[in-house]
Amino acid sequence: MLERSSGGCYNGLMKKILAIITVALLVLLYLLTLISAIINTPFTNDLFRASVAATILLPITFFVIVWIRNVLRMYRPVQDSEPESSEKDSEITEDGH
Repeated sequence: MLERSSGGCYNGLMKKILAIITVALLVLLYLLTLISAIINTPFTNDLFRASVAATILLPITFFVIVWIRNVLRMYRPVQDSEPESSEKDSEITEDGH
């Protein structure tokens, strides 16, 4: 039998860690772009394009990772400590039927 499982505390922790990594990467990229624009390097345009692309792609990637993880963990087999059939077999043998 399949049982719907919630991610629990671990799922929330994973979301927080991925969100912090995403924000840190975006802030770092924005700072690099700002510094590059201030000192007028030839890479300013490329860094700006990378910043715009990362602003769109990093949150989407974050969402897809969490979504796929939830889909894969949504249904899992129930693991009993004892199989149900052994309990029924023992009842039959004790009754003599």
